[in-house]
Amino acid sequence: MPGVWNFPLNTTNEAGVSLAEPTPRGLNHTRGLVDVAGHEVNFDPDRQLWYAEVVVETGTDAYQPFSRLALARYQPYALPDAKLSRIVLADFAQLTPSRSLLVTADPYHPRRLRVTVAGPVPNGPAPSYSGAALPPQQPPTTPTQISLTVQRHDLAVGGDLGWVDVDRSVASVSVEQDTRYPNHPYLALWAGSASFADAPQPGEYRLLVREYEYVAANYTTIIPGGEALPMRSLAPGRLIYAETVEIDAALVGRPRAPTGTAPL
Repeated sequence: MPGVWNFPLNTTNEAGVSLAEPTPRGLNHTRGLVDVAGHEVNFDPDRQLWYAEVVVETGTDAYQPFSRLALARYQPYALPDAKLSRIVLADFAQLTPSRSLLVTADPYHPRRLRVTVAGPVPNGPAPSYSGAALPPQQPPTTPTQISLTVQRHDLAVGGDLGWVDVDRSVASVSVEQDTRYPNHPYLALWAGSASFADAPQPGEYRLLVREYEYVAANYTTIIPGGEALPMRSLAPGRLIYAETVEIDAALVGRPRAPTGTAPL
């Protein structure tokens, strides 16, 4: 059962608070009480709604667990049995998987960047597409797969819409590792690299990391193709993680010249 420590953005918390609704008895038939994780509430003038940003950290290797929040108005300075309003149960929500992304660069080899992604993943089953009219040419072998893309910023377009994928002649992507931790079968480590033909300039490129989840299905997503491209099919999947890292001077800048003298 979650505790207040699973909600890192809480601004106040209190244990042993009573509810207006009947609650199950505690240990030794004691009175049923609850713990409160209070969050700041803000008003959205466009939607005319109040909202709060809630972050849930499970602290476990669970992959996309379901959570259901019990919401109430909390008044910490009220009488002991009048601190909470009546409860409103939210819908069940599936939490996105926790991911750790690291991009590193060697200043003496500025044309190559290394990317690592780690986090909990499902341990199976592998997706299958029996019964599909056109099976995928490259079916996924694991329930989730990570892709790394290099994008260039088109100044003529500008903004977020100005990022376009580059050709392999500009930058190539290679996968170096896609394994599970030996002692933690539900934790995976993915490592890859992006190698540029020419040294990238700060602010010109960015890395796009995406992870898709695949399940078994009796259909595939069919791409019609055209005069020069044949018809093909893709495995249906949903995006569960996406992150961008702009290639700035911290990653591809020249190494600083040493200053001072080292002690003998």
